[in-house]
Amino acid sequence: MIKGVNRQVLEVVNTENPYFERIVFYVKPEYKSENAQFLKSEAEKFSQSVQKPPKTKRPKKEIIGIIARCLLSLSAGAGAVFIMNTIF
Repeated sequence: MIKGVNRQVLEVVNTENPYFERIVFYVKPEYKSENAQFLKSEAEKFSQSVQKPPKTKRPKKEIIGIIARCLLSLSAGAGAVFIMNTIF
């Protein structure tokens, strides 16, 4: 069903993203009389900020904990194999 609603739409075609071809922005009714160039620059600024999510870094303590657990598991497994070989 199509409703008779008029909306101002801004479309960004150059997304510089391999996954997305275009981005469509619907301008709020209270800003539809705003300068078109201003709205275009705001849409481009927003689309560029969304494309590059911040990289999440693990804290150093968490990485050290992961490595310690791996080493502990490896040494426990090696110890179990050694004990099993000496018994049998």
